[in-house]
Amino acid sequence: MAIVIISSTSAALRKEVAENLAGKLGYPCLGREELVDRATEAGIPVGKLEMSVIKSPAQSEGLARLKERYLAFITAGICEQAGQGNLVYHGRGGHLLLPNVSHVFRVRLVPNREYQIQGNMLKLRMDRPKAEKYDQQVNEDIERWVHVIHNQDMNDPRQYDLVLNLENMSIANTGAALCAMVELPDFRPTPASLTAMGNYCLSARARMTLALNERTSWADLTVSANEGVLTVTYMPRQAQVAQSIPEVLAGLGGVKEVLATMAETNILWIQEAFNPQSETFTQINQIAQRWGAAIELLRFIPSEEMVIGDDEENLPLTAIRGTKEETYSGGIGEDTPEVSVMEDGGLNQTLEELIRQGRSGGGHLLQGTFPGLSKTISRNVNYSLVVIGDIFMTRSKAVQTRMLRDLKVFLGEHIRIPVISSDELQKKYFLGGKQLIKFFVFILLVLGIYWGLFTNQESILSFLQQYKGSKLLAVVAVGLFAPVFAYLYGTIAHVLLKLIKLD
Repeated sequence: MAIVIISSTSAALRKEVAENLAGKLGYPCLGREELVDRATEAGIPVGKLEMSVIKSPAQSEGLARLKERYLAFITAGICEQAGQGNLVYHGRGGHLLLPNVSHVFRVRLVPNREYQIQGNMLKLRMDRPKAEKYDQQVNEDIERWVHVIHNQDMNDPRQYDLVLNLENMSIANTGAALCAMVELPDFRPTPASLTAMGNYCLSARARMTLALNERTSWADLTVSANEGVLTVTYMPRQAQVAQSIPEVLAGLGGVKEVLATMAETNILWIQEAFNPQSETFTQINQIAQRWGAAIELLRFIPSEEMVIGDDEENLPLTAIRGTKEETYSGGIGEDTPEVSVMEDGGLNQTLEELIRQGRSGGGHLLQGTFPGLSKTISRNVNYSLVVIGDIFMTRSKAVQTRMLRDLKVFLGEHIRIPVISSDELQKKYFLGGKQLIKFFVFILLVLGIYWGLFTNQESILSFLQQYKGSKLLAVVAVGLFAPVFAYLYGTIAHVLLKLIKLD
């Protein structure tokens, strides 16, 4: 039981392979073109979206909302068709829609270019140069589409479980090879992957419902789902939509509770275990109150395959196996559903406290690798800060410190959002005892310098104006004094800004 998603720039090729594979497996087959037709009938102008992306892919509020509506519809369509997990889907970027569902088998097909060119020549009655140019333009348009809609490069092989070059491979043999691979235990559903799938499906259906209702379609809403609990975040300037959100989602199946929270921005807090009584929680909450932000929780459990020994020097990068984020349970997952009721590491308790304070931006659980963590962080959410707390807690202090540093650097390079550790929160945004002592000491020093300058003006000016033997000494004295004074004065100003809570 698996979901197979086949991606290719050739619509005819992926459709033929998908239908062949679906026939062998006995799975339903669904194509992007069919979903696009349904979306158009539902009032989503996919043609307009495609033209905007291809001709003028500049980001705008209208394009962002239309893109969100399209993605929600496509995701919901795949989830609805998949049912309990059996589906073969073919499209352009479908492999990017369910990033952390382990029973999704992602396949990229590389078409035979010569075959494509010959087909264009016959079908469109073109000469070879025009057919080659046409084929290149189509590929570029599709790559641009995936880049704008999914913010990813479709040619990155790490996005796929398998890349097949069909230069010398028949459709029948391709189907037979894929059919064998689908049966591998790596692509069997687990309680965790089914839960993740359910969350994606519910979130997509909620986004679609909100997008198609005139009372909420105009608002910029972020939706996350966690086992039946929907968290919908709206912007302060759109606060009037808050009352309509629960009403619009009231009849949606599978919804246990709807939480509408206002946030101008989000702070993402990543940690292995959460505690609403911790100092880090208090500090992040205070920052969120200053910024009018929601706090989003992401419980990240590093995959065991990332950590083999304490002496590993390249732990985050060398031990990555593809993009699968759920570990295989050895085939016992389906017989022991209790695994899904695992210890939540204080996630729900912390979420409840954030909900009580009106600061909840939703919560997620991810077991996987650094690239999987990067993909989980939505590029459509306005994050102002990412805080990395306690992770790799089972490792030695040296390994933990090194891996936290590597994770911070990795995320900083990939998500382009300020990333700091929980230890840096105190230094950057709050005043500690040592900082207060330094503040008062520096004030005394600055006052002492001012007093010395104003009470000895004549002597200082006389020293600076001497030209016989002391000119070089005067230059050196000023060169040393100015940076020291600037450091003292800058530190005092920095602490004052913290005191008035101006970040």
